Amino acid sequence: MLSLARAAARGTVEVIGRARSARISVREGRVTAATGAEHALGDMLALCGEMDWRAHREALAQGAPAGLVGRWLITQGVASRDSVQRALHLQLHTRLEELFSWEQLDYRFASAMPQEHDGQLPAYAIGLPDVVLRGICRLLSEQDEVQLRKALGGAPFRLSSSGSHIVRGATLLDEERQAVEELQRGASSDLRQLGGRALRTAVAIKLLGGLEPATKGSQRYSLLLRKKRQLRRAAGPASLLELPSGSSPEAARRALRRLACKLHPDRLGVAAPRPLRVASTEVMAALSQAEYSLRSDANTGT
Repeated sequence: MLSLARAAARGTVEVIGRARSARISVREGRVTAATGAEHALGDMLALCGEMDWRAHREALAQGAPAGLVGRWLITQGVASRDSVQRALHLQLHTRLEELFSWEQLDYRFASAMPQEHDGQLPAYAIGLPDVVLRGICRLLSEQDEVQLRKALGGAPFRLSSSGSHIVRGATLLDEERQAVEELQRGASSDLRQLGGRALRTAVAIKLLGGLEPATKGSQRYSLLLRKKRQLRRAAGPASLLELPSGSSPEAARRALRRLACKLHPDRLGVAAPRPLRVASTEVMAALSQAEYSLRSDANTGT
């Protein structure tokens, strides 16, 4: 998701969960629509208290809505254009947050040609970093603050370039912005004193790979060099992902994410030498191929 935002991608993300699926439309790295979930537009207008129920009954008496529901509501005088825009934004947020509660999620992206998404970007579109951050924070709301502080850890850290991209595209409340400001300064134990939304936001950014040690990460470079040596020796997929033989597709996916948080080019910082960034790109491509190979082998039973 975050890669699509950085690339200002356009297309469709198919979200596949257990026994259900949804589609997310993306333009310029922002979400413009989400299907496959509940929460009708009329329900959102009612929740906001911005629907003219009398006009709604009269409009339905003339026939069912035709075409886009939002446009029909406006032309029939059921709701104003601004009200529909606010309701569409709330509907999109609600549907996307619900997707993060699905189990065993998988994502497939299909790019679209430019002419398939011509026209002005809708005002209610939501940035992908905001979608991801909100979804993780919602999941973290089920954990108590003791668990969250333990997950955050006490070592000094700061916002990485990837973390800066995440928060730059997110809508933050005042207390969440407080956590981000601490991270930008290079926080340590002070951040662990935060609670509520601020604490959840800090942990979410860490889980998304948006934090780095306040000191230069020599361990990251050491790991990168080790992976390059494994590539020269033609190490197998499991070895590259640091997994035992016969590991499940879920384990392979988790291993890829863990290593990507350390080895992705964005984690090196903009000042990293070009040879290191090239090596990082090569290693990430090999790790992605290794994860795909393990998943394919599991699906075919080989």
